[in-house]
Amino acid sequence: MDTDPAWAGRLRAQRRHPDRRWSLAEMARELRAAASRRVPPVPVAHPESLRRQIRGWEAGQHRPSEPYRMLYADVFGLSEEELFDVPAPAPLLEDRLPDLTGLPEIEGVVARVMARTGRRLGAATVAALQARAHALRLADDVLPGGDLVEVANRQLDQAVLLHREGSHPASVGRALLCHVGEIAQVAGWIAADAGDPAGAERAYQVGLSAAHEGGDAALESNLLGSHAYLLTGDDRTRRMALTLAEAATTTAAASGSAHARALAWDRLAWVHARMGAAAQAARALVVLCYVETS
Repeated sequence: MDTDPAWAGRLRAQRRHPDRRWSLAEMARELRAAASRRVPPVPVAHPESLRRQIRGWEAGQHRPSEPYRMLYADVFGLSEEELFDVPAPAPLLEDRLPDLTGLPEIEGVVARVMARTGRRLGAATVAALQARAHALRLADDVLPGGDLVEVANRQLDQAVLLHREGSHPASVGRALLCHVGEIAQVAGWIAADAGDPAGAERAYQVGLSAAHEGGDAALESNLLGSHAYLLTGDDRTRRMALTLAEAATTTAAASGSAHARALAWDRLAWVHARMGAAAQAARALVVLCYVETS
C-alpha cells in the first residue's frame, strides 16, 4: 500500500471514516445518490459496475475521471483539489460566468476515457455532453451570441466527432445523439443571435439528424420549431418555415410531451403571424391554450 497514490488512500480513509464506515456497495449508493441530485442529473455506472470501479480507484489502479471526482467531492464535502491533487478547473468561458466554472470540458473527459478504454465511450462521455449543453444554455442567458458563437460551434463539432469516432453500446449511442442534438439546438440559437443565419441553419440540421436518429421526438420537435423561427426572418423562406413548424407540431404530438406540444404550437402561431395569416395564427393559439390547460 505504501506505493499507492495519495488520493487512493484518501478515498479509502474517507469511506472508512468513523462517521461513515461504508461498504463498497454503500459508497456506490452514495455516489449514485449524489449524481441524481445534480441538475441536470448525471448518468453513472450500474451499481455493481460502480462498486468494482470504486475498488480499483481505492487500490490506485487509475484515478476517477469526471463526473466521479465531482461526485466524490459532493459526497465527502471536500474539493477535488483536496481529494485528488488536481488543480482547480479553469473557468468554462470567462470570469463573467462564475456559475459555469468547473463543468467538464468534452475533450478533457473523453481524452481520459479513451486513454483508459481505447475509443469506447460510456457514461462519462454522456455526462460531459450533458454538462456542456447545460453550460451553453446558462452562458446564453448572460452573454451575447457574438461572444459565444465560436465556443458553441467548436463544442458542436467535437460532440459530433465523439459520436462518429467513438465505440459505444447502442444505449450510449442514443444518449450521445440526443446530447449532440441539445448542443446543436443551443448552438443554432446562439448563431442566430450572433447574426449568422447560415451557421444557425447548419446547427439545426445537424441537431435534427441527431435527435431523429436518437429517437428523441420532443427534441426533434424543438429543433424543427427553432429552425422555423429562424426562417421567418426572410420573406423568401417563410413558406419553408411554415412546413417546418407544422412538422414540429406533428412530431411533438408523437413525443407525448405537453411542453413540446405547447412550444410547437406557439411557434406555428408565430410563423402564421409573420406571414400575415391572422386566422391561422389565432387557431394555433387556441390549440396552444388547450394544450397548456389539458
